[in-house]
Amino acid sequence: MPLRIPNAIFSLLFGYATVVQYNDPDVLPWLLIYFAAAVICGISVLRRIPWRIPLAVGVIAALWMATLIPEAFGGDGFSGNEVQRESGGLLVVWTWMILLALRTRRV
Repeated sequence: MPLRIPNAIFSLLFGYATVVQYNDPDVLPWLLIYFAAAVICGISVLRRIPWRIPLAVGVIAALWMATLIPEAFGGDGFSGNEVQRESGGLLVVWTWMILLALRTRRV
């Protein structure tokens, strides 16, 4: 399991991202996506996880990110910057979940 250490690191990072969502106006969806990613990475440290689980979270992150992209690049001021940061967070979730799904499926 060559991804044990990276999964442990990402589990901590996604866990941290979950915790800092407490003051976000739309806390629940962000809490859920980061928490799901943290749990998937945490479980992947201990044992193999079915590839469909990280794939599902990755697809959700990608679809959600796609809805934010028009505002992220068309927004102005703080609002646009916030959406760009949110899109970046979803990009990180998507990237790691897809990598994990592909890696898990191959093994």
